[in-house]
Amino acid sequence: MAFRRDRYLTDEETEEIINSDAFCNAVSDDQDHIDITVCPPEVDCTTDEEEGPDDVTGTVEVSDVPGAIELHFVASENNEETVCKTSLPSTSQVSRSKAKKRRLTDEKSNWKKIPPVYTMLSQTIEHDINTKRKELKEQLSSLTLKEIFEELMNENIYEFIMKETVRYAVNVKNMQDFIFTVEEVKVFVRFLLFAGYHKLPAEKLHWSEDEDVGIPIIKTAMSRNKYQKLKKWIHFQDNDLANENKHNCGFKIRPLLKMINESFQKFGIFEENLSIDKLIVKYYGRSGLKQFIRGKPIRFGYKLWSLCGANGYCFKFDLYCGKDPEDTARDDLLLGSRVVLSMLNCIEKPENHCVYFDNFFTSRDLLIHLRNLGFRATGTVRGNQVGDCPLLSSNELKKTVRGNYDYQRMRNGEVLFVRWHDNRCVTIGTKFDKVEPLGAAMWYSRQASKKTQVQQPAVLKSYNAYMGGVDHHDWLVGKYATVIRGIKWYRVLFTRVLEMALVNAWLFYRLVHGKNALDLLDFRLAVTVTYPKLGTGGPIIGRPMEYPSSQLRVIPDIRFDGIGHMIDKRSTQRR
Repeated sequence: MAFRRDRYLTDEETEEIINSDAFCNAVSDDQDHIDITVCPPEVDCTTDEEEGPDDVTGTVEVSDVPGAIELHFVASENNEETVCKTSLPSTSQVSRSKAKKRRLTDEKSNWKKIPPVYTMLSQTIEHDINTKRKELKEQLSSLTLKEIFEELMNENIYEFIMKETVRYAVNVKNMQDFIFTVEEVKVFVRFLLFAGYHKLPAEKLHWSEDEDVGIPIIKTAMSRNKYQKLKKWIHFQDNDLANENKHNCGFKIRPLLKMINESFQKFGIFEENLSIDKLIVKYYGRSGLKQFIRGKPIRFGYKLWSLCGANGYCFKFDLYCGKDPEDTARDDLLLGSRVVLSMLNCIEKPENHCVYFDNFFTSRDLLIHLRNLGFRATGTVRGNQVGDCPLLSSNELKKTVRGNYDYQRMRNGEVLFVRWHDNRCVTIGTKFDKVEPLGAAMWYSRQASKKTQVQQPAVLKSYNAYMGGVDHHDWLVGKYATVIRGIKWYRVLFTRVLEMALVNAWLFYRLVHGKNALDLLDFRLAVTVTYPKLGTGGPIIGRPMEYPSSQLRVIPDIRFDGIGHMIDKRSTQRR
């Protein structure tokens, strides 16, 4: 069957539209960045393949952006987020959507420059958080490193991957004699994690007979042909359900993401301070879900919305697939508000948590709505999203001494807005924090040629301390990220899920053992080597290899597994 291939905008044509006078006039002067996304196409084809070589590790250059393009920015009129769409090059002016978004609250503003008093604020029940952390330590204290990791990557997930992969191989590829076990899934997963810290130019070199590249532990655990079959046929969804999920663009990977989210939340939300932000999973292949964000360190990739604790533990994440036709209750809200409410629906007791997010999500209406739900929330605000709040303008505040600030409190809504003069003027909104006591922030003065201190409102100090949870989790995942490519567009999402589970498991381990805990690399080594050493293949052919003394140490998971340690009596006596 032949599928029609539309011609979409190239990078150069997209840049021409963004730099046009019509588009520049439509964007607000306070807009600091523009989100450029590629809209996902309808799921009318069940192909899993992408273009490009399969065996190459690393990244591949991309020359164009396939798919219709969305430009998300704040318009200069009506203070509303606007979406511009185009599929083909056009010489006409950029059109703007006139559909108004529903407001989360109808409360009118009544601003006064007075210290905030929060009458509707619930007190944090620290006992609940401490109890959860204590119970978590007790449950994990007796587990080995492998068992801690398998608390998140549990048997149900491995069995699910095995079942769907066998279904795909038998029904689609007609491989009736294909055999795939749960143990082989575990070895396959460990090989992907192994490739994160042991990188080679091509994955087939792991099975090479050359001494400088061949890895005996990998060759013993699984044959190269078996690995390539699993990599080619691994599946997480039944293709027969494609017609029922035409509008679910992430339908191929969605069941796995759901199971992983449930696993991450099995011990509850045990962190008081939470942050919501986006993650970009690097991807240069062809996929309608791939996003392009100009000016970011990773410009091409999949976008994940994430809810993380201050220590970096990821409690919930979701793949951005564009507009969700099934979420009709929040369809008319701004994208930032929809994401925040979706991320927070897993929290049972809102009064136990403080939530932080950046200016992509924050608005006055969202802060008031979260107050009504019981959450304590703080977020930076774009300059034109403060509504009618009579703060000093950024231009006026820039003329004052660095460290000066202005604030206004909404009396009926109990929302506080603060604008502070730093390297640039920063506006922040909160419904539970205060301006005082003032803290101190370090700033390098060029005139004095030394670091000096400037005053900083308390709400900004708290925001800087607890907002970085998502970025910290992303940094930990990226330290030893797997770089093996695959012909399936969702392969990079699968490896990303494994990396996130490993980082979460290490944070569990560090919570239990404190200062005596291994670092992330040593923890990864111990977890990864376990299953390749157990192996699924037959005996080694040829002379036994001589290992250095450091490799003779047996890790506890193998030493105490009770397999293959029987003492045999010899017929003759030996000295």
